[in-house]
Amino acid sequence: MNKFEDMETFVRVVESGSFTAAADQMNVAKSAVSRRINELEKYLATRLLQRTTRRLSLTETGRFYYERCIRLLDDLAELESLTQQRDADLTGTIRISGPMSFGMRYLIPLISDFMQQHEGLQIDMVLDDRKHDLVAEGFDMAVRVGSLTQTHLVAKKLGVMERVAAASPAYLARYGEPLHPDELNEGHLSLVYSLAPENLNWRFVGADGGNYQPRPKTRLRTNSGPALLDATIKGLGISTLPLFITEQAMREGLLQPIMPGYRLVEGAVYAVYAPGRQLSHKVRILIDYLAKHLKVVRLADLA
Repeated sequence: MNKFEDMETFVRVVESGSFTAAADQMNVAKSAVSRRINELEKYLATRLLQRTTRRLSLTETGRFYYERCIRLLDDLAELESLTQQRDADLTGTIRISGPMSFGMRYLIPLISDFMQQHEGLQIDMVLDDRKHDLVAEGFDMAVRVGSLTQTHLVAKKLGVMERVAAASPAYLARYGEPLHPDELNEGHLSLVYSLAPENLNWRFVGADGGNYQPRPKTRLRTNSGPALLDATIKGLGISTLPLFITEQAMREGLLQPIMPGYRLVEGAVYAVYAPGRQLSHKVRILIDYLAKHLKVVRLADLA
């Protein structure tokens, strides 16, 4: 038996909650995962997991063993990381999650360039707007845009994300152009992105430092940035989308920013990863690369 391989398999099973999920993360057959756990328990002459038809749970000995496996595997990862730093190239696989629109615009080009510099590196990237469980789903890191709701994660700020309140010329001709945030409460319609708290509660800051939180009537609420962009262009309401989504429509005159004297509180772009595990050298290098090269468009760029 390969002790470290069996320990890694055991940790994956515990953290993912099932043999099937661990097998998917490790890209091996479920039977291979089951065999490794059985061999490990036979070698240790003790039961590590309680198995039922619905769930797995750690025995008291299993929890003791799991906690020490984590320490040993972290030490091994740190040793490998220190060794890899002596080599200019990176190898292995990095599994990443990120939001769809931001990923298409920024992550894919940057990561493609990064991979060209490190030919021995493989990337497994999932782009959607769901907040994945990094440990249970086997992600090394994620890129998150806006507010961080999963506060247990370790986060590194990569850049700022400017948002803009915008509407189509047709909408403004019909409903009038608001000049102050309070006017948004008087007959205006909002289009909101449902997965970001900052888009559900609009917050503006004036030149004098004053804070305003209007609540216009919501006409459309969706988890799709492109859907909100399309609805805004068609005059269905006012949206507060990230500028990288609306910039092209603004350049073409399909949308225009409103209330130039007031700005939305800007969000940020973060790289996040689970605490308590040694961050591998290749993931740390990728995060540093993203922080150095990520240039998010700002409203001033459109002037």
